Amino acid sequence: MSMIEIGQKEKELYGSPVATKSSGDKMVYPSFSVSKEIPIDEKSIGKEITATVKLRVRSISKRSDKSGNNYTCSFDVLGIDLNQKKQSGHYNK
Repeated sequence: MSMIEIGQKEKELYGSPVATKSSGDKMVYPSFSVSKEIPIDEKSIGKEITATVKLRVRSISKRSDKSGNNYTCSFDVLGIDLNQKKQSGHYNK
């Protein structure tokens, strides 16, 4: 299966730019946090890494309104494989 782009432009997600001077073209991505030590250090902040996640589908909702069809999928994140190798004290892609 190929990678699915799940980011949305601010104006698509919120209907208009959110309390900023942006045009609404900024991409917004879903996020999640982990409260367990994983092999990522501060040098990774802001960098893209490749990972495989194991998800459980919690719910799917579809609705139509004047702006079109809207879909929401909720997941439980069961695990993550960071596909990284430790080199010289920190983890790299």
